[in-house]
Amino acid sequence: MSYLRNILKSEIPIANLYSQLGYFTRFHINIYPTESTRQLSDIDVFAIKFDNSLLPYVTLIEVKEESNKFSDLFKLYGFKTFYGDCKAVFVTGKVHERTIPIAKQLQINLLTVSKLKELAKKGESIKIERFTLKSAIQFFNNLDEIKKIDPQLYWTYHYLWLEKDPFRRFYHQQKLFTITNEKISEDFKSPISWYRRELFILSIISLVEIASNCITLDEKILKSYIESKFLNVDVPYDARKKIKTGVDVLIEEIKKMGIEMAFDELEIMPKYVPLIVELINKTIKNSQEIQYYININEYITRLMLKEKEVTLTDIVENDKVKFIRSLNELVLRILHSGPIKYDFSYFV
Repeated sequence: MSYLRNILKSEIPIANLYSQLGYFTRFHINIYPTESTRQLSDIDVFAIKFDNSLLPYVTLIEVKEESNKFSDLFKLYGFKTFYGDCKAVFVTGKVHERTIPIAKQLQINLLTVSKLKELAKKGESIKIERFTLKSAIQFFNNLDEIKKIDPQLYWTYHYLWLEKDPFRRFYHQQKLFTITNEKISEDFKSPISWYRRELFILSIISLVEIASNCITLDEKILKSYIESKFLNVDVPYDARKKIKTGVDVLIEEIKKMGIEMAFDELEIMPKYVPLIVELINKTIKNSQEIQYYININEYITRLMLKEKEVTLTDIVENDKVKFIRSLNELVLRILHSGPIKYDFSYFV
């Protein structure tokens, strides 16, 4: 734990500065390619924000108090190459002259902490709740508890940081959320309640990325485009159709034998797809407000991590409460069919 504390002491302030610049941020993201593999590496800070036309800006940040090692630059370059369309920033207390030509060749921006603080002053009007060392430790304690509750929830959470396709990422986030419905706790401070909130905010990011992919599509084409994406998101459509046909034949044979059994319907198309189409239309129509919408939800999420209870009406202007509440209700209906659970009353 002391090792983690030392790392977080350098990563948390940088994540907070990027939050001040309007980004959604997470820090110290452990990368596990498979469950049986030891931690491969970690992303010090992941930051993403969307402009008024929903164009995403992803920034990967490596944080070192002072370093002139080329290996640190190449590690960051590896993540930059994997993620593709993103920016890579190496933040340090002091930029060493020998690293400048290599960083330039790798298209990595070098930035001092003092310069980042100067840039962040421009974002002081943005409403944020800073991570503290205590709340960051609580974040990772919750993750450790989730691993004990259900290892699948823990491992898939980490795998999805390597999933670049927002359709496939959301598909799995929704499945994780469905699993948590059976483990829900009445205590909003519990690890499972925290995990559901974390899935909620990460799902919003994925859904906005999906909307960004659809912004140039005609409304008539949108529905068929989304359907085609989700038909092939996990198992290809043709294979899924064959599996369903086989299962249906098997069920009929069992019924003929007079055996009474309950069977869950095998989905070809996720039932939430029409709701996603509705959400995309609303997101595109309100594209100029979407980053604000993300920031407000993250603000509530961070407050609750600090065990502070807050509602939308406490922090949002009256004219925007209805807009945020309507989007949140729609996201929650997509994540969970049925009434919205009480653990999200603060968001709606």
